[in-house]
Amino acid sequence: LINGTFDGEIDARELIVDSSGSVSGKTVSQNLIVKGKLDADAKCHQLLSISASGNVKGQVEYGEITIERGGNFEGVMKQRN
Repeated sequence: LINGTFDGEIDARELIVDSSGSVSGKTVSQNLIVKGKLDADAKCHQLLSISASGNVKGQVEYGEITIERGGNFEGVMKQRN
C-alpha cells in the first residue's frame, strides 16, 4: 500500500496506490489497484484496476483491466495472453 511518494522499482504480489499515493519508476505485480497516481512502466500479471480517482501514465502490460468512470490512462496498453 503506497499512500505517499515512491520513486524506484517495486515487485509485489498486490500493489495498491492509494488516493494520496504517487508511484514513478517500474512496477511488477500480480494485481495492481490505482486510486492515486502511477507514472511508470508496469507489468500486471492478472488484474489492473484504475479507480475513478486513479491516473495512470506509461507503458502497461496486464491480464485483465477495469477502469471506473473518471479514471484516466495515458500511454500504451498491452494485454497479456
